[in-house]
Amino acid sequence: MHANEIAPLDMYVYIPCIDETLHLTGEMHVLTHVTLDGNGGFHMKTHYQPQEAKGTTDISGYEYVGAGVSQWEENGKVGQEYTYTNNFNMIGKGKAPDFMVHEDMHITVRPDGTVTADHAHIRVTCK
Repeated sequence: MHANEIAPLDMYVYIPCIDETLHLTGEMHVLTHVTLDGNGGFHMKTHYQPQEAKGTTDISGYEYVGAGVSQWEENGKVGQEYTYTNNFNMIGKGKAPDFMVHEDMHITVRPDGTVTADHAHIRVTCK
């Protein structure tokens, strides 16, 4: 199974290094390839890349753009849940400090090879 998707970004993220909330918009390119082994197992490779990801804070007006790529490979058993963290950088324009977004996902591969993902927790690390 192969999936090439564009997922919209539209979330608010608290940035502790500036004590403000950022409205993050744009898209996340998600590329997933799953191979079933016929014995209840699978091999999965994923690729996450922000596209046109940007944001502006409400108070100071700091502007940010998203950058980076996360890739992950997993060998596992069909039906089990796996946790994965997608990390991407937000680069501040001008005096805005850079930070990294960490997005935890719980991923399950179904018996037909389809993948479900629950985006469970988003947090920020200041640089």
